[in-house]
Amino acid sequence: MHLSANEGIEGVRFAVTGGQGFVGAALCLELLRRGAREVRSIDLRTASPWSQQLLDAGVRTFQALPKYEAANQCPLRGH
Repeated sequence: MHLSANEGIEGVRFAVTGGQGFVGAALCLELLRRGAREVRSIDLRTASPWSQQLLDAGVRTFQALPKYEAANQCPLRGH
């Protein structure tokens, strides 16, 4: 079985934990480059050296919290 480089990525929404880190940021950008519909970065940090690049590319960034006060604050909910 041969899959294209974009097989299973195009048009799909992704959430990347640790998206503000070196590897996570690279993954977010690569997913968008390959046609992901939306990429959400979830990290404990509010910013990193890659934050602006992620925002410019259209990645939605969220700070992970130990608990969400309301279910509608969870970044994994499809809005």
